[in-house]
Amino acid sequence: MKQLTQLLAAALLALSPLALMAGPNHDHHHDKLEMMKKKLELTDSQYTAIKEIMSSAKAEAKPFKTSLHDLKKQLHNTMKQDTVDEAKVKSLTAEMAEHKAELMMLHKRTKASVNQQLTAEQQEKMAKFKEKRKHKRHKKHAMKGHH
Repeated sequence: MKQLTQLLAAALLALSPLALMAGPNHDHHHDKLEMMKKKLELTDSQYTAIKEIMSSAKAEAKPFKTSLHDLKKQLHNTMKQDTVDEAKVKSLTAEMAEHKAELMMLHKRTKASVNQQLTAEQQEKMAKFKEKRKHKRHKKHAMKGHH
């Protein structure tokens, strides 16, 4: 039973970042791109290139996200059974982990492609914004007593 609990915990951890990536009816990429355009003073050609990169990445990620959604449903249904099929749980969680790894690699490739569109000065500004956001998140997290 302990092993089954660990598998379920691993599956839930594997999915948690995905929930943040794709909310219903919310285009995170558009909002992020608009922020970049304003804060980094992107040229029209940079904006267009980055928009294409993000659009392509979103399309490439869609099948993985759809599959992960289906796998999560299957896992949930498997866990509701009176007798849990541990082999099936392991198989589903392993497949979920593979899809998550693919999405993480896609994210890294997309980030690198976007970065190539920026000037050195814009890259520096972006790094500062990210550091500031990271600091705010840690501060907020610490204030909640989760530090």
